[in-house]
Amino acid sequence: MRVQDIMTRDVVTVSPGASLKEAAELFETRHVSGLPVVEADRLVGVLSETDIVSKETSGFSNGEVAPAEAAHLRRERAAGTVGEAMTPGAVTVEPEFSVWVAADLMLVHDVNRLPVVDRTGELVGIVTREDLVRAFARSDRDIERDIREHVLPSVGLGPAALDVTVVQGIVTVTGDMDSEMACDCLHASVRLVPGVVHVAWHVVPATPVPF
Repeated sequence: MRVQDIMTRDVVTVSPGASLKEAAELFETRHVSGLPVVEADRLVGVLSETDIVSKETSGFSNGEVAPAEAAHLRRERAAGTVGEAMTPGAVTVEPEFSVWVAADLMLVHDVNRLPVVDRTGELVGIVTREDLVRAFARSDRDIERDIREHVLPSVGLGPAALDVTVVQGIVTVTGDMDSEMACDCLHASVRLVPGVVHVAWHVVPATPVPF
């Protein structure tokens, strides 16, 4: 499963020249917690609810945070437009990337959403942690179909080459394969299928022929 399969395509965006009041209204009326900032169809940053909340801080907590974060808070408190308050250089993902890539990026960078951009840098969607949870919650039947129709063919096997069963996200795979390397690759790929909780692997690779 790829990012383009779960992302939201109708993205609520804001321009860098918009006021923070306008952005706050979008947060409230569109029920989003982050806004991609777009200029000439290109992503230039992300504005989060935290950036708005910073406008309401007292300004007396700078001694309790790192100097870089304190400077960031001061900049946000002084901001009047989205461009002045946004976080530039947002972490992004491409639509063709696997869902697990998006999950890794969110965890590593501690973000709740990723703007999805094509290879030209144009914003084409957004993927959130909620989207990832929804993908994880899909049915056993969908997981099995994904494995049979996409994962098995990725190592040159037909959809019925191995016995695949899925119960409550637990995948059991049984059978024989000619290549030990392909067997290892397949095992790793099955584990990365969205919705898989555990893999019970009972695939026996062919015994190498001694020279």
